[in-house]
Amino acid sequence: MPLPISLTPELLEMFTKFTLRIYEDIYNKVYEYDTEKLSYWVVPVSPTALSTASYHYEVEHVLDLAQIRKVCRDPVWKWTAQTSDEDLIDKYFVDPMNGGRRYYSDCLAPHLKPQDPVPSNIPRQNHKFMSNILDYTDSKWLKSRDITRWDQNQPVLQVEKIPFRRNHLAYVEDKEKKELEMLKTYICPEPLHISNVSYRVQVLVRLR
Repeated sequence: MPLPISLTPELLEMFTKFTLRIYEDIYNKVYEYDTEKLSYWVVPVSPTALSTASYHYEVEHVLDLAQIRKVCRDPVWKWTAQTSDEDLIDKYFVDPMNGGRRYYSDCLAPHLKPQDPVPSNIPRQNHKFMSNILDYTDSKWLKSRDITRWDQNQPVLQVEKIPFRRNHLAYVEDKEKKELEMLKTYICPEPLHISNVSYRVQVLVRLR
């Protein structure tokens, strides 16, 4: 944009909520909500703005306000039997019981069922329960554990486990290489939260 944009209190509130949601869902970092203390905001660019080479002068022509409002209204959602398969692809899955488990969904795994054994190439990575894929997905402790409450006919997803590398420009150390080479795994959606932050073919920009 060739000129500064005018931000209303409503926009600043939404930008703050959206930025903090990225840190919480992707990096498992929860920060105090205080707009005045943020030095920048991270927000999505509208696909329409990306497809044109001309300058834009209005914030609604540059930013994906529909997604920003959606995330502010409903940060996460849950899988149900009525959820379409298409709605599960290219999504961030957040384990509400274990901050170390974050996944990004690549595709459905129609050759697998929730009751199938966890594939042998999947690393344990502090997963205590691994009798099947649904068991592997649920991180509840033994005393509160009951995987029979989950839908036994839900789909299985092929996902990538999100590593906690906050500096993505840093050199990959030897101790990290093994983990980064073994990110693919399989999960069931129902025990997890699904973030409404979307990353399909878009750009996130930093505003100051």
